[in-house]
Amino acid sequence: MSETQTGAAQRGEQILAVFDTAFGELLAADPAAFRVKFRKMAGSAFAFYRGTACLFYSDLERERHGGPFLDERTGRVWIHGDLHAENFGTYMD
Repeated sequence: MSETQTGAAQRGEQILAVFDTAFGELLAADPAAFRVKFRKMAGSAFAFYRGTACLFYSDLERERHGGPFLDERTGRVWIHGDLHAENFGTYMD
């Protein structure tokens, strides 16, 4: 197996582990609902990433400990919500 294939296999295992942690109990409770969810997520990259915030935050946590794009300033950024043009606004604080 090439290094690229090994890396892809490891990434696949990481993704499955994150999904198991995030969705495992709910999946066991209603497998049919999750089949629908995962089929929708398989439809496009947008649908996949929209349905996997848990994976984003897992990757962010893993990168925090030595990733090339994180430093003290960027490590404090918290992204939350369903971000699209209709949801942007300001708060008076």
